[in-house]
Amino acid sequence: SGGLLMGADQNLVTILNEVKGEFCHYLDLQNVTGDFTWRLVNVYGPIQEDKKSIFLQEVREIVSQCTLPLIIGGDFNLVRKVEDKSSGNVNIRWMQAFNDTIDDISLKELHRGGSRYTWSNKQEDPIQNVLDRVFVSIFWEDHYNLVTVYSATRVGFDHNPLVVSLVE
Repeated sequence: SGGLLMGADQNLVTILNEVKGEFCHYLDLQNVTGDFTWRLVNVYGPIQEDKKSIFLQEVREIVSQCTLPLIIGGDFNLVRKVEDKSSGNVNIRWMQAFNDTIDDISLKELHRGGSRYTWSNKQEDPIQNVLDRVFVSIFWEDHYNLVTVYSATRVGFDHNPLVVSLVE
């Protein structure tokens, strides 16, 4: 269950570096036109409580040690506010730890269009959450200030795929 898959269209970008961590996988990319160099980070946060702090530390390290503009997204398996879970039953400690991490490393969450929630347990009376998100650094947003994020329709999975569209 879970896992990360990443790819890059080599007609659009050149892959300069690739690193796989325990919870994060990233590519350092250079646009073929314009020579803009940036980092694309894909995450899959753990469900297990005892691994969440290790995950947040890995995210902190990848972002804080990066000198490139970056975009980071994926399944964080954490919520940012009570309204992100249809049942309203959230772990306040982990919610605060997630928000503190995002604030401490100066990331901005991109507004997501489409469905209200990004995950469902697909039961008859479903619990739904916003677990999937996309964040950017200020320097990345300066270059791609017309970016959009859309939560596409879920087909056969418990997560809605997030579609990120870039305009330079």
